[in-house]
Amino acid sequence: MSRRTALALLLTCAGALFIGLHAHAAGGNVVPHVMTAAEAATTILDDSRVALTTQVSGDLRGPLTVAFHVGPDGQLAGEWALAVSYVQDVDASGNPVAPEPHEDGDADAPQHHEVLIQRGVLKGEIAGGTMTRGDNGAIAAIDGVWLQITGGTQEFAAVTSGSGFLSLTSLQDGGAATGSLDLTF
Repeated sequence: MSRRTALALLLTCAGALFIGLHAHAAGGNVVPHVMTAAEAATTILDDSRVALTTQVSGDLRGPLTVAFHVGPDGQLAGEWALAVSYVQDVDASGNPVAPEPHEDGDADAPQHHEVLIQRGVLKGEIAGGTMTRGDNGAIAAIDGVWLQITGGTQEFAAVTSGSGFLSLTSLQDGGAATGSLDLTF
């Protein structure tokens, strides 16, 4: 087992223990939220941090932005924010409906419209994880990124703690990037 793999495994176990302790201390009211991530883009900021954005879907939906640097120990540190904001198809009464494909001008087009849902923002700090570069030097993956929740807005205003993990692969391919985001709060 490589040193990097052992470190990622250690961080994953430590995070799972932290989540379990957090859930116990909160009286079991902590809820896990499982999401998938896709279509990532990265850029290098003026201060040499990496900024990464990706779209998440699942229990929570919207754009996730992380900004991080790699510390001397090889671990990631920085900040993150998930804006839970998306477009929802609704019927005439405002009830959510599944989107139905149809051609423009179709006489039997579904009788619904789209509304913008803005539930709020979750934010926090990055407290570990690793980054891998591809053969061309571009960022290929981030793994075991430990996200600590420090606050939220709107629907999430009462959220002051929690944690989770982010992993993304194929980052050098942008639209082909995939991964997972798990948050517990």
